[in-house]
Amino acid sequence: ANQGERQGQEIAYILASDVRMLLLSYPTRDSVACVLEVWDLQVDNLLSSAVWPVLLYSRANKRTSLVSDVQQEFSRVNEFVSNASSGSIRDLGSWGWFLRANSRSLPIIRMGCELSNISELSEKTIMMRDVKLIIQPLVISLDEDFVLQAWDFGQNIARLIQDSQNEAVGFKEEI
Repeated sequence: ANQGERQGQEIAYILASDVRMLLLSYPTRDSVACVLEVWDLQVDNLLSSAVWPVLLYSRANKRTSLVSDVQQEFSRVNEFVSNASSGSIRDLGSWGWFLRANSRSLPIIRMGCELSNISELSEKTIMMRDVKLIIQPLVISLDEDFVLQAWDFGQNIARLIQDSQNEAVGFKEEI
């Protein structure tokens, strides 16, 4: 396909479902613990010439019982909150609660960190510490047409960003 045929076409559909976020505030330390989990993720190739219609998915076992998972999550959060109230998030044994999971019930992506405002450096400075990222094995199937479309899309985005920065600089010079 030539460049003109590829422009203005949807190339992918991304579905992330059962996304969970946990935020815990520590007012005495001016920090927040944040955990983000994605339990199901799939990316579909929307090109009509797709060799593989599904670009990315997980082979991880799906949860069998939502009720038991919610109960497990609730007890895990309660354990974390009771331990966290006594000290820093780093005092929790390298985030053992974060890494511990039931083998039949794992999120596809789990990310956690502690965010702190460092007021002595600057009011606009936020420090991230204790960043953890766990990604379950994913199956990725790409074909040449999709890679070329994604490359074109990335180049167009980069061009738009560059153009907007040039316009902003020109606007500042006029003032």
